[in-house]
Amino acid sequence: MHDRSGSVLVTLEFQSTVDRTMAARVLVCTAMLYQDRLRHSFAKHPPVLPIVVYYGPGTWTAHEEVAGLCAAPGASRAPYQPAQRHFVLDVGRYTGPLPEGPNWMAELVRLARTRDFRAAAVEYYDICARWPESEHHGLVKSLWTWLGQVHFPMHGIELKLPELVNVREAGIMMLQVVDDWSAKLRAEGQTEVMRRQAARKLGPETADRLAEQLEEISDPERLGDVSEWILEYERGEELLARVARLCKTAAAEDSASPD
Repeated sequence: MHDRSGSVLVTLEFQSTVDRTMAARVLVCTAMLYQDRLRHSFAKHPPVLPIVVYYGPGTWTAHEEVAGLCAAPGASRAPYQPAQRHFVLDVGRYTGPLPEGPNWMAELVRLARTRDFRAAAVEYYDICARWPESEHHGLVKSLWTWLGQVHFPMHGIELKLPELVNVREAGIMMLQVVDDWSAKLRAEGQTEVMRRQAARKLGPETADRLAEQLEEISDPERLGDVSEWILEYERGEELLARVARLCKTAAAEDSASPD
């Protein structure tokens, strides 16, 4: 990037947890960067702006300057000590304005602020729509991985994203995965309610057998029918027999439907 005084080299370190040694890590990375670039050029190295992007729970508490990790050196030794400070962008708690137009850092902040998994999927879809060119596919894939391995689990969302094969369809695929997962959660919640209803009316053995049968049913309308049957039947065997016939019919219809 450039500022009024010339070029600036920005380094990014992404953290989901607070690392108390981060200042030392940034110092090492910066030194290695200088060493590598100066080895191949006699020109003066542009200044480095180290940025730590933190998107974990809580606030960042580690020192942002390497001097904070060391004992006070005394006036005579102070000039010989390493000195570097890094900037911490706490994306989950950043409330300032975000730049308009194409800006990947702003995209990351917006995504990290999103706690609801459905809203995160919509935000990801919008990002894919705003950055469709092939040169951005690596970033689209990185955000996919970050959502599945870091962001969703961090907020207690046990949603496992499949491997992303077609990057061009990433946004649509994300919405589909989230919709399928939402439907599964609703079905599981409805099933648990019916199991409890059956246990109270027809006993725990019938309820456990019914729960096994309901694992084969995902259609909300069919689940609604079973919920009404629980109220109608007075004998568990009769209810289970009717649900078994429903499962058989559903399996036949599913196998006959085109892919």
